[in-house]
Amino acid sequence: VSIRISRERARTQVEVVDDGVGFSDTAGEGYGLLSIQERLQIVGGGLDIKATPQRGTRVRVWVPLSEDGCKEETLHECQDSTG
Repeated sequence: VSIRISRERARTQVEVVDDGVGFSDTAGEGYGLLSIQERLQIVGGGLDIKATPQRGTRVRVWVPLSEDGCKEETLHECQDSTG
């Protein structure tokens, strides 16, 4: 397992890579990853997952570096979701 945390321009990025069994696009029927992706988008971030069965998985998450962590156009949503 490799974990890398970096700052690129005005964002922080975390990348986790492993060489495990990976998973397919149809693995699981939950909403966990979708929920994480939606929350990241609210604050101007993102989620990228590349998984190949029997070859491993790479998960990359990024969030903007800003005073309050919210994009101006979604400020109301962000304030509502962060309390």
